[in-house]
Amino acid sequence: MNMKLLHHARPNLAPIDVRLEPAYNALNSLALLNVVGKTPSMDAWVAATAEALSPAELRENHLLLGLLGAALVFQGEWPDFPAYLEALARQVPSTLRDRAQAGIHPNNEALHLLDEAEILLADPSELQRRALRHLLQMWDTYLGPEWQRVASDLDHHVKGIAYHVRDHPETFANNLHLLVDDAVLTATPQGTRVQAIVLVPSPHVGRHIAHVYREETLYLFYSAPRNFATLGRSQPIGRKELLLRIEALADETRLQILEMFATRDELTAQDVQERLGLTQSTASRQIRGLSHFIVERRGEGANKRYQLSQGQFDMTFRALKGLIAEPQAEGLDLRHEAGDVRRFMDRRGRITVFPARPRDKLLVLEYLAEQIELGRSYSEKEITEHLRRQLAFDDAVTIRRELYNMLLIDRERDGSRYWRIDPQRREELLHGVRES
Repeated sequence: MNMKLLHHARPNLAPIDVRLEPAYNALNSLALLNVVGKTPSMDAWVAATAEALSPAELRENHLLLGLLGAALVFQGEWPDFPAYLEALARQVPSTLRDRAQAGIHPNNEALHLLDEAEILLADPSELQRRALRHLLQMWDTYLGPEWQRVASDLDHHVKGIAYHVRDHPETFANNLHLLVDDAVLTATPQGTRVQAIVLVPSPHVGRHIAHVYREETLYLFYSAPRNFATLGRSQPIGRKELLLRIEALADETRLQILEMFATRDELTAQDVQERLGLTQSTASRQIRGLSHFIVERRGEGANKRYQLSQGQFDMTFRALKGLIAEPQAEGLDLRHEAGDVRRFMDRRGRITVFPARPRDKLLVLEYLAEQIELGRSYSEKEITEHLRRQLAFDDAVTIRRELYNMLLIDRERDGSRYWRIDPQRREELLHGVRES
């Protein structure tokens, strides 16, 4: 009998795009208010806003963005949420009613709203008026100020991740499987095929992936910061890095830290200290040991905030599975060839030496540049500290200067802010002169 390892064939994905989608993004954020208390680890804004709403506002939100939410989702392109509201006001009321009726799937928690929903469905103009009033109130009071705070970062992320979608489509699609099940990516609940996938970076979805299907297009809402490294990674996990990742999990204290994320979207170093009874230095050291799996967002010292990156766990265990299957097919490179940056790494994955040969120097610098989040602006202190964590020697300032000289990062004239240069933009700069 002939025998071979079984592999689960992955279906081809529909074309993938990444867009900000301000209107759908806002609707998704408002819909998240309905699941506070039922879904753990939501973004802090969602929990705080749900707590600030009156019982009447919460009920209206459950009715209009939950039970009747399908009425609000229709095709169109709008530069912002107010423009979407204007388009909603121009919709034919009976069309809203028809969409709402087609999308009603009441669960036990929505049964108490069915009578009120039937009244609105019988009066489509009132349904439209109530929806507009509620959405405008939520935007003006809660979501509008929040969107002003997050929109710029989200826009930068879209531009950054678009490079990977455009130049590494197969790798990107493979990475997307780490975050979303095949069943969601390829088929709708009705059994029809997905013809297009739009990734929408959400400021509020937390560790979760929300999705909406409309007109043969699947919209996936995901957290931009915590999933950037997973979606944008173009190189497989090598043997040495895999060992580092596994070793990081073989520690009771670190497992306790990961367990704390079960009910929290964010943790501070202070949270870890108090919960586990650790000193500040011990808590910081244990958190650094989990750097492959958690994302540092903001704050200083004990107030630094960290988020869990679910995709990094899936990426790790996919690489581990590759060891017992067919490593080359799984993309697990077990060799250390001349072009392999791991020749210059220690067991913790840090660069041990800055090589003298130009080719090796560029190899190391390109690797370090890939660890810088595309689309994010760093202060001088933040970029220096970020590089210092990647090095086993104390000369982050030199590395920062070399990255700048090699057109891998750029900065403000006074050196106050640094950011990674988009690879396509770098190619353009290499054929010209850096703009002054």
